[in-house]
Amino acid sequence: MSLEEELIRFLKEQIEIENKIVEYIHPSRNVLANSLYMMGIDLGQGVAPLITAGLAVQYGLEYTFIVSAVISAATAILIFLLISKPLRKL
Repeated sequence: MSLEEELIRFLKEQIEIENKIVEYIHPSRNVLANSLYMMGIDLGQGVAPLITAGLAVQYGLEYTFIVSAVISAATAILIFLLISKPLRKL
């Protein structure tokens, strides 16, 4: 796959994610929901190196991937359990 195709696929996925946020959040809270979503990306990029650098030095690189996967899976399960049915359909 070329770089352009990968970029287009990535942008389509981002639009789909933002559309899902709109489905689950009341219209008056859309700005807050999108802001939290965008903040989460930056927060993850800032905190992940702090957590994984120490683990990589002490336990090895494989362990950092395992810890990152466990944190991501736990977060995904928590979000799945906390989100109720969509308030509206597009």
